[in-house]
Amino acid sequence: MICDTPRILVAGTGSGCGKTTVSMALLAALKSGLNLRAFKCGPDYIDPMFHERVLHVPCRNLDSYLLSADTVRYLFAENSQGADLALIEGVMGYFDGLENGDTGSTHEIAKILEAPVILVLNCRGRSRSAAAELLGFRTFADDGLIAGVIFNEASPGVAGALAGLARQAGVTPLGYMPRMKASLASRHLGLVTPDETADLQEQIEELGRMAEATLDLEGIVRLARGAAPLAVAQPALPAGAGDLAADFVAQRAPGRENVTIGVARDAAFCFLYEDNLRLLERLGARLAFFSPLTDTRLPEGISGLYLCGGYPELYARQLSANRAMLACVRKAAACGMPALAECGGFLYLHDSLADPDGEVYQMACVIPAAARFTQKLQHFGYVSLQAGKDTLLLPKGGCVRAHEFHRTVSGAKQDAFTVRKGDRQWGGYIAEGNLLAGYPHIHFWSDPRMAARFIGRCREWAARLPGKDFHDERN
Repeated sequence: MICDTPRILVAGTGSGCGKTTVSMALLAALKSGLNLRAFKCGPDYIDPMFHERVLHVPCRNLDSYLLSADTVRYLFAENSQGADLALIEGVMGYFDGLENGDTGSTHEIAKILEAPVILVLNCRGRSRSAAAELLGFRTFADDGLIAGVIFNEASPGVAGALAGLARQAGVTPLGYMPRMKASLASRHLGLVTPDETADLQEQIEELGRMAEATLDLEGIVRLARGAAPLAVAQPALPAGAGDLAADFVAQRAPGRENVTIGVARDAAFCFLYEDNLRLLERLGARLAFFSPLTDTRLPEGISGLYLCGGYPELYARQLSANRAMLACVRKAAACGMPALAECGGFLYLHDSLADPDGEVYQMACVIPAAARFTQKLQHFGYVSLQAGKDTLLLPKGGCVRAHEFHRTVSGAKQDAFTVRKGDRQWGGYIAEGNLLAGYPHIHFWSDPRMAARFIGRCREWAARLPGKDFHDERN
């Protein structure tokens, strides 16, 4: 398979240089004339929300630690079909990867996708020194991927002076972005989400107008169209996994009724990989979204629960006040309904959760322990997981890569998995029957058998209640 989608990768010299702002400006400026798709390097959940708010089309994550190179190319090709241009936003600094290596870096994604790179260079408080930094980035890896540069927070004079120096370094200057009055606010897990950002639509429109005035949009599109056709292969599964296409066929074979999985999605639970949801659907699941904040019942007819991450600590009072939903979740767990709870969803299942102000609120009382917010980052970064027992997603001994990022601590005993990061290891996850709950975030495309196993457990559970629903008081 050949993917010929025009593409550019917007990289940064480091976190905070403005690559998200520049990416949003480009999407806002180009969307009126082109059919666009957006992607985000790495495991971040919040930047994709902003991309989606600009395009009204889901943004997808591409992560070279969680996913194989074949899978990265496959998901990019599948999700960019029919697009006139795909924009990929980088993560951290261009060369920043796992343990000072290339794994998981923006640079590795650029290599995998053979994508022309536009470097965002922040010029606030400097001029020629920015050119020296650009030359360093251009020569650090002699692969020619850095093709263009955008000078961020620059004046017209500084940008004009730097343009000539950029050409001398073999990089095409593509304009500048001035310092904007409004900026995207941050909090403990990244940016404040789009729903909490005042006047976001006005900011998007202003970014688009500014990009049209100060960026070389024609040059950027020309650069994207110059990307070479990309050879795409079927993703490789772990040893012994069999054929992925055969797994899809088996899951949707006649006689295997579709199952419905309830998926938490609202302001408190918003950390979801779009490709996780689409894989569940591809394997035969129907998704029913619900809000633990505002709904009073779980969706009718569900056979499983997917409680994703997010910010339950910021909404603990409202979540606790919704006693009807807490009771429904507690009843579903008591009935043995398969449930996957990641990070924020894991906290929601505790007896109680203390918010950033130290106020303690009752939660779903499925996990007999208390959780609390702290001012310290507890675990951050990529990890590997190994199941010490049979679980909802993995059999005993099964391994998968994941990501952790949280400031809360839990009093629950988490020992179903061994979690490893470098030379450190600790226990992770609660795995009891059909419940799997813990801090790590998992991308199903790391091993699609996990999604198939989850659906299979849901189907088995539903088969024990023919013609009934767990809401039925007779059950």
